[in-house]
Amino acid sequence: MNDKLEKRKDKMKETYDQHAGRELEQLQTGEKVRVRNHETGTWEPAEVVNADRPEPRSYDVRSPNGSILRRNRVDIAKMPKQTGNTSQPRKVVRFEEPPDEQAKQQDEPQPSYIPAKVATTRSGRVIRMPKWYTDDDS
Repeated sequence: MNDKLEKRKDKMKETYDQHAGRELEQLQTGEKVRVRNHETGTWEPAEVVNADRPEPRSYDVRSPNGSILRRNRVDIAKMPKQTGNTSQPRKVVRFEEPPDEQAKQQDEPQPSYIPAKVATTRSGRVIRMPKWYTDDDS
């Protein structure tokens, strides 16, 4: 009877492990991490205070305000490693029209009348008012 139970447990574990995801690596005391704030859902910086808890995958971390929190490993993310080229500022990209396009628009004569704005749907079809809305008596 026990042998049958063990085989069934092994089969259940095998099936579960197929979809369980990867094993997260252990954290060390003093390591800088990010912790999920359960109230806001955001990630905040923290530091691992105690990595030797008796519970599996459980850590004590110090939050930015100084409080000690117990978190499961899935709620802790390692901080990305800093690369050596942090001295260079990031390039700022602006999305503007090229100068020649701006000049073309300024050179074009502006119409003396303002065309009536035609109402269209999102697909681009022109919306026409029903005949009974117009002022024509025809």
